[in-house]
Amino acid sequence: MLSSLLLLLLASLSIRLAAADDDELPQFNWTSITPARDLEYHDCYNSQFKCARLLLPINWLDANDTRTTAIAIIKVPATVPESDASFGGAVFTNPGGPGASGVEFVLLDGRNMQHRLSRNQNYEIISFDPRGVGNSTPQSICFDEQLARDAMVLQMLGSGGLNSGLATVRYTHALIKSYSDVCERSDAKTGPIMGFAGTASVARDLVEMVDKTDELRAREGNGRGGGKARLQYIGFSYGTILGNYFTSLYPGRVGRVILDGVADADDYSSRLGWLTNLQDADAIFDQFFEGCFRAPPSACPLKQANDSSAAVIKARVTSYLSSLDTLPLAVMGRDNVRVITGDYVRRMIGDAFKFPIYEFRPLATMLAQAMAGNASALVTAFTAASVPKLKRSVGVGRSIPPYTQINEASQAVLCSDGQDVRDVSVAQWQTYIARQVQTSRIYGAYWSELRFACSSWPFVSNWRFTGPFGSPSPDAGLKDDRPAAPLLFLSNRLDPVTPLASARRMAAGHPGSGLAILEDMAHTVFIQNNSCIDGIIHDYLELGIVPAQEKLCNASCGPWEDCPIERLHLY
Repeated sequence: MLSSLLLLLLASLSIRLAAADDDELPQFNWTSITPARDLEYHDCYNSQFKCARLLLPINWLDANDTRTTAIAIIKVPATVPESDASFGGAVFTNPGGPGASGVEFVLLDGRNMQHRLSRNQNYEIISFDPRGVGNSTPQSICFDEQLARDAMVLQMLGSGGLNSGLATVRYTHALIKSYSDVCERSDAKTGPIMGFAGTASVARDLVEMVDKTDELRAREGNGRGGGKARLQYIGFSYGTILGNYFTSLYPGRVGRVILDGVADADDYSSRLGWLTNLQDADAIFDQFFEGCFRAPPSACPLKQANDSSAAVIKARVTSYLSSLDTLPLAVMGRDNVRVITGDYVRRMIGDAFKFPIYEFRPLATMLAQAMAGNASALVTAFTAASVPKLKRSVGVGRSIPPYTQINEASQAVLCSDGQDVRDVSVAQWQTYIARQVQTSRIYGAYWSELRFACSSWPFVSNWRFTGPFGSPSPDAGLKDDRPAAPLLFLSNRLDPVTPLASARRMAAGHPGSGLAILEDMAHTVFIQNNSCIDGIIHDYLELGIVPAQEKLCNASCGPWEDCPIERLHLY
């Protein structure tokens, strides 16, 4: 996970960031591309990809506002010429967030996605850094230097979780206020963007990207132009919010839309929202222990020889977490003392729920070692996840790598999309926190911080859409105001932050839509290779067909088995 401002406070619908280190990615100087009002692709990233910077209005609601944003776009070209009969056009994608980089996602996983989507059709994969994010300019950024950003993280680490008591809530509320003031001052100098970063504006940007893609094909003799092109799209986690906004605002521009790991858009855009996300989280916690009890000790060292049930293992771990609440663990790290609290270990456990096949075994080993008195692995994970390396920050100026400010970009979006909460009292926030903890004892305190982070947000969104979220019945005849095909929703049986119930609620607003359920637990379905799910996706993209009823697909492998792992870097 990324070490940056309020990492423990601000996050996305899926808070695990790309596992790859920035040093593993090829480098490219985006300023070498001059932004243009038409798509002009250039070789980039060692000529392995195509990149463009598309100049778009900052304010879509005022034609007289001449300010612009340059959107960074990246493409994996199709493996066949655009004139080939098997060319299926562009599939746009968003990996989640908000605040996640589509550019980084394509660098890491674009070709894998292209391979997974191809059956009889060959697609080009396009993604982008949404306005304010990453390589798009201007950036949603609050700090001039990394040292100041890291100092905020250290203050948060010392405050404890929001369920620690009223004093912690008051302290965090004040910290957020000071942070919001910093953001307001910075945006006045480098923006404006934070008041224009909402998802409705991003959806309108996406309309323009679809049209400009079609215009480029027309210029090259492979498209029709004319501004009525249809979107083909796969959105993950927050990307389902973007897809739902797009479909609800522009139903006549929908070709194919797949939403995987579905968030409830009504809850997302409400006042004290984000209340529907965690209903599966603690059920996954229970499944962690059930699987551990059935697994051999070599796979789950938390299991002891005399354990009679999964409940015994769970009770032992829960007792350990409670002991850290009472007396946090101080451990000497490589260069400093680390203090591990129960709240933070719960966050780490909740993070592991996102991809159990990848995370459950390491989590079990780390917990077993810590409970036996060896917390070195726990400290290593804690340090890598959230402790700034201040010695590396000294002297850093404005040339900050794009993804140190992911949480500033994230907050600019989610606070713009939700209702203004600046008038909510500390007492009301404490009630809200208690409600989240009641839903999930593991993840509730953390999750409450997402909306709490907006408690002093000073920017008024210029375009805030609150629904209705839905669309007319689809029409394959391409009527102007109707989707060309029903939407396809994907969900795991258990998802820690975007539960199946949300997918069902959102699907109900889009007549004729289909829902495929993977009998597994993880955050998003596409993150796991599954032939049943892939077949449904192929049928949908090629033919516009969705399951008439909820389609169940069996899991390919379980977290306590030896599984082939090919992990996408979703958020």
